[in-house]
Amino acid sequence: MWLHSIARHVQKHMRILSVVESLDNGKPIRESRDADIQIVVRHLYHHAGWAQLADMEMADWKPVGLLTFLLIILLPDNKYVSKYT
Repeated sequence: MWLHSIARHVQKHMRILSVVESLDNGKPIRESRDADIQIVVRHLYHHAGWAQLADMEMADWKPVGLLTFLLIILLPDNKYVSKYT
């Protein structure tokens, strides 16, 4: 539930987050708002959906190991989000 809440707050404060992201890395605000922040929101909703399904749909699954993924260097917002999800 808290991932859904974070995603909604990111959507709500998209303007200020895109300005901060643009100041941080020098991208145009439009690119940060239309691409980077949208990817972060989709990333959060995706993982929130899997977290909801984990108890119901995957009750009999056993963990196999640690899953990691490569972070795209060009999207620092996504890097911060994936650290905490």
